[in-house]
Amino acid sequence: MLQTIQLTVEWLSVLLILLGALLSVFSAFGMIRLPDVYLRSHAATKSSTLGVLCVLTGVFLYFASVMQTASMNILLGIVFFFITAPVAGHLNGRAAYRTGVPLWTGSVRDELAEAVQEAGASEPQPPGPEDSSMVQPGKVSSEEHPIQPSRSEQAGLQESTVEDQHGRSDGEKG
Repeated sequence: MLQTIQLTVEWLSVLLILLGALLSVFSAFGMIRLPDVYLRSHAATKSSTLGVLCVLTGVFLYFASVMQTASMNILLGIVFFFITAPVAGHLNGRAAYRTGVPLWTGSVRDELAEAVQEAGASEPQPPGPEDSSMVQPGKVSSEEHPIQPSRSEQAGLQESTVEDQHGRSDGEKG
């Protein structure tokens, strides 16, 4: 009877670990495929938190059943990860909103802007995609970053002043 319970708990721990790994892979795909910082934050916090919790719970069950030791470190890891990961994701999203990161063009509602308007608070609104004053990701503002000459332009500049072994420049050769 004890062997059957131990085998069942062992298979349950294996299934939890595999489910957690699968959820973590889904989280990674969400981080790559989703269009803006708010949706990526959602993928990073929700599914990865559930994935890590499944893995840690499976590990805890495995050690409790096979090794007959209950690790308080794993339980503390579960509790701390469950508390900190969603809070960190929320704070990252809030910081992005306050600094003016635009919403995805397919976003239907801006619930935070509605709540701020109802409360009468002065929270900055994120600029939309039509706001031309915002530097979009992948585009560099010329005021912030001066344009550097390309490698071919640098090579052209260097060729005009290259001296040969005898100290003569290009114009003096002959």
